[in-house]
Amino acid sequence: MPSSKLSPSELPVPTPTSSNSDPSAEPPPQYTPLHATSQQHSHPFKPHPAPTPPSTIPFQSYQLPHSTLSLDKTTTTTSSSDLTSDVPALLSLLQAQAALPPKPLVRIKGSHSEYGAAYGPDKIDFDVVLNVMPLLRQGGSLQVMPGEDQASSTGKGEKNGVMGDNGGSLEEWARRFCADDAESKSFVLERKVTNWDTEYLEGQIRTMIASTKYQGKLTVTFPIAHSKVVIRTGTASISEKASSWIGKLSPKKDSAFKESTRQYAVAQSLWPYANIPAGGQGRQYAAQSEQEWWEVWKEPVRNAVLGKKQGWVSAEEWMECAMGERAAEMEKAWGVGQQW
Repeated sequence: MPSSKLSPSELPVPTPTSSNSDPSAEPPPQYTPLHATSQQHSHPFKPHPAPTPPSTIPFQSYQLPHSTLSLDKTTTTTSSSDLTSDVPALLSLLQAQAALPPKPLVRIKGSHSEYGAAYGPDKIDFDVVLNVMPLLRQGGSLQVMPGEDQASSTGKGEKNGVMGDNGGSLEEWARRFCADDAESKSFVLERKVTNWDTEYLEGQIRTMIASTKYQGKLTVTFPIAHSKVVIRTGTASISEKASSWIGKLSPKKDSAFKESTRQYAVAQSLWPYANIPAGGQGRQYAAQSEQEWWEVWKEPVRNAVLGKKQGWVSAEEWMECAMGERAAEMEKAWGVGQQW
């Protein structure tokens, strides 16, 4: 299996100012207004550049013929008949899709019960999402999953309705899949983000939000959008059709759908955030460390939370912070229900 380590010489590390010799890339001269005020922000903003996605990514390639995208935006499922019977066509699609990075996100949601759970759903105080996709710069090689992670209904060692660890090259797996005459079958490519220290980020996010006097229910998650590509025949499972509301349906009913499908979940492409996990010696980053990323986005996120925003925190919010815009601080604890 190819190593996921990155060569330090290949890793671009962003710096606060560009070293490009092009005069247009130089920062403008410092500007001091004629009537400058002495007001200082309690949370000074360090305007590091916010990385942008590489312009070489063909974003339109995420859309496949005869495909659907799950409601949670994690899984693209295509039912193109050529891909389930033509080995070269299947391998070509897998290679192309493996070269596209997943879209890791940071979602920060605050809510509280206004009058108690018995009196209705929680009120959302803020719900913001950040896109970390620009920090995935290296990766995308198509490979077979390690044996313990493989899943196929055609092998031996059945576990929960799925068989695993058959071995073989990706081409061999593709041949097996295309030759399989099962009425319903699926081949899965998974795009994985590796060595991303989400534990550190969650701690920093919770500490910052606590400093705003927020006392509601805080949820911090790290969903990975566009993380799976499924090539299939037959009827889609309930979770593939609507994974965001599967919790409202019977798990047994969805299990019946899955068990009737031959599953070949053996292909993956790895997208390392860093060459080794957090805490390791000589850790190198594909674009930016978690600490540097948080320095870039901490104040834009704080602004969004205090402004009770619901939606994306993006370059626009970063720009507003760089230009000195700040949301008003809360004078007292917030995110709490009515006091009886």
